Amino acid sequence: MRSGFFLLGLLSVGASTKGYGGYGGVKRPPGQGQSWENSRQSRNGNISQNSQQNRLQEVFSWKQLDFNYPTQRARDEAIRSGAFVPMIPEPIGVTAGSKNRVFISIPRFKNGVPATLTYVNYPSQSSSPLLNPYPNWEMNREGNCDGITSTFRVKVDECDRLWVLDTGLANSFIDPKRICPPQVLTFDLKTDKVINKYQLPNVIIIHFTRSFMLYFNLGQAVLNSDSLHVSIEVEYPRGTCGKPSDAVLYIADTTIFSIIVADLSTGKTWKVLDKTVYPSPEAGTFNIAGESFELMDGVVGMAFGPKTDPGGRKLYFSAMSSFQQRWVQTSILRNETTATNSPTAFQTGAQPRLDQSAGCGMDNNGVLFFGLVTTETLACWNTRNPFKSRYIGKLARDKTTLQFLTSVSVDQSQRLWAISTRLQKFVLETMSPNEAPFATEDLDQEISLYLNHDLWKGGGASPRSPVRGACGVPSGALWSDQRRPLDTLQQ
Repeated sequence: MRSGFFLLGLLSVGASTKGYGGYGGVKRPPGQGQSWENSRQSRNGNISQNSQQNRLQEVFSWKQLDFNYPTQRARDEAIRSGAFVPMIPEPIGVTAGSKNRVFISIPRFKNGVPATLTYVNYPSQSSSPLLNPYPNWEMNREGNCDGITSTFRVKVDECDRLWVLDTGLANSFIDPKRICPPQVLTFDLKTDKVINKYQLPNVIIIHFTRSFMLYFNLGQAVLNSDSLHVSIEVEYPRGTCGKPSDAVLYIADTTIFSIIVADLSTGKTWKVLDKTVYPSPEAGTFNIAGESFELMDGVVGMAFGPKTDPGGRKLYFSAMSSFQQRWVQTSILRNETTATNSPTAFQTGAQPRLDQSAGCGMDNNGVLFFGLVTTETLACWNTRNPFKSRYIGKLARDKTTLQFLTSVSVDQSQRLWAISTRLQKFVLETMSPNEAPFATEDLDQEISLYLNHDLWKGGGASPRSPVRGACGVPSGALWSDQRRPLDTLQQ
């Protein structure tokens, strides 16, 4: 049986939990979870549902994640000292940037993760390339508070800048310790140099959408035990590609159940605590491939809608432990007053999903891509249509390779990436030796990266792409206020 992590290009798949990249409070109930319908998957990377040809191309696969150490002696020393424990690194986030690099985030859930932010080159002469630390080994050294301690997801913006959301936490799944302050580092991908650093303040104004406001001291103990920053979006309200200090950051804190807004131009930071950012008890049980656990996590998935949305640009978001899709105009969030006094501005889809979802990504056409966690499905929704089941397209389903989709992203070249890791086995500690995601050479651990070259052509979905039929996006189309019916959508 295939197992481990699966990385897909233009469709990439990943996983995590509290202390695990944004899924908190995992408990295993006494009963077993339900099993799911088998779907077809071939070794050449094609993943299909029924007879539809989705052509998810596997571009990378790993039996075991390994890292590009400068020498064999350096690698051996890292293993001897415990800095690198081969079965421990658990990738969560994926996105692509310039210079043909695909970035893979590996939070420090347990001791033994040598680098929390890595990259591989695509295309590559190797189908199982070593992971390179980004930007170098020193910036990934645990305990270096000028570097990166632990990151779940990163963002590459339209200015060719990489925004790294650093939790400052180490060993977050076993015994969380905030060894460095939480921060956001900005890299210029042309030079790979840090061009901006923003440290989240200990005192943050918290806004409730109930016409009152209070000041809350987020001391070191509070941050150590509760706050977990797992996703980031970056906006330039004053225009495209301003200075990094012109940006507004939107950060998901999945355990404090909030969205943090940081206006770098003023240095002000506040939290928005609307009821829509909370998890739902009804969605707190996860059944994946016959295994069951419970967690109550807040917002994990976040993605911007198109700038040209006639109704104003929106931030689409959803709690991990929820069946609802939500959104709000960014102009509401980045104004402290309206963020406090506009509870009706936070919108909810007309119908709930039938499944939980984690990370998501949006394309230039206004199509939102996301994973349906417990049904091992990659799905899409054209945001010009109501959020109803008839408008949710199923692009691919596979009970093995698409288990626990946690990160889905669309890069600036309009390629969709996702990552899958069968994380439920890691969380529940039910991984057998033959299924270990990162193991010694004689164990079967597999990670794969897929790419669908036919998905995008000339800024839109190609005529052969499943996205065009499933999500109603004509080839080359950009956002407009004219709605397009999804007459070929799969149910």
